[in-house]
Amino acid sequence: MEDTSAVRVSLSEVQLKIDGTTLAEHYEKAIAMRLLLQDISATMSLRVQAVETSLDASEAAYSTQLAAVEELVQTHKRMVAALDSMFAELKQRMVDPTMVGGEVGKTLFDFVDAETVVGLEHEANALVQTIRDQLKTNEESLQLLHATLSFYRGLDFNGLLSLPADTRGDIWDALAATCQERQQQALDCKTRQAALLETTLAKPDRPAALVHAASESSALAQAGLGAVTHLNSLYDIALEYFVDMEQCDRRILATFTKMHEASQAYDSAFIECQSIVEELSNLLRFYERFIHAYETLPNEIQRRRDYDAATDRLVEDMQRKLAERQEEEVRRREVYANDYLHFLPGSLCPSIKELPRTFRIVTDQPASTPQ
Repeated sequence: MEDTSAVRVSLSEVQLKIDGTTLAEHYEKAIAMRLLLQDISATMSLRVQAVETSLDASEAAYSTQLAAVEELVQTHKRMVAALDSMFAELKQRMVDPTMVGGEVGKTLFDFVDAETVVGLEHEANALVQTIRDQLKTNEESLQLLHATLSFYRGLDFNGLLSLPADTRGDIWDALAATCQERQQQALDCKTRQAALLETTLAKPDRPAALVHAASESSALAQAGLGAVTHLNSLYDIALEYFVDMEQCDRRILATFTKMHEASQAYDSAFIECQSIVEELSNLLRFYERFIHAYETLPNEIQRRRDYDAATDRLVEDMQRKLAERQEEEVRRREVYANDYLHFLPGSLCPSIKELPRTFRIVTDQPASTPQ
């Protein structure tokens, strides 16, 4: 009976020492697993932060694009409405037949290039649709990125994290805290078991104490193993998440590339549409001045008629005065010739026999006013 008790005591002492070695190994494994999980967690956390940062920038750019295109569309609508109103007014403005070679029924609308305006409006509408299509692509891409982020934020490590029940908290902080707790658990088990072995071996009733301590040591060894097992489970899950994230990263990169291409197409169409709207605005201002210019025609025509009439009177008066002067000069030269010419030799001052110069006023063909 004493031999059996001695064997039991000896086995208990051996078991205590084995547990101590095992717990030391568990602690080393816990440290190694925590470091591995720390590296994976840091990498995954940085990836999530990078996606969040890029997504924030993309959403800001999308909001700017959306506001810009809405403003452009409203400007285009106002321009089209103004041009439609302008065309309606031009159609109501009848043209004086005397201005168009006697043709009756002409309106100012007949003198504008309405087809060009309509063509520009259709082109602008097509570009606006292209812009909206690119914005739709970006909207869908943003939704996909949000879904991916929701997946990242929804990682719960199968409930193995020390996360408060009433709050979600930060998953990566929770993972770090859980890893630290399990490592500390392994250290506590190792420390307690070492202290247990030391105090047990020092007790006077060592045989009985060893048998009692063996049971407690076994529980500590199991607790240390549980900490390592917990960390191993977290590592396996984290590795799965890491692989999933690698695949998601490729999709994220493709999504951002797609958004970049859509934004380039948006910018190109937006600039072109802006140019067309500006051209329509210039046409509207031109037609406004066209109407104003037409309204000035009657006064200008009357002014020119008055000018022509006054000029005609001036020419008639000048022609009459020239004729009178010429007749007077001819008469005086005839008197001189009668009085003196037969006394003068023919070779002396032959020009004295010449008649006075005659003048006539010629009307030139009017030239067009430079445009």
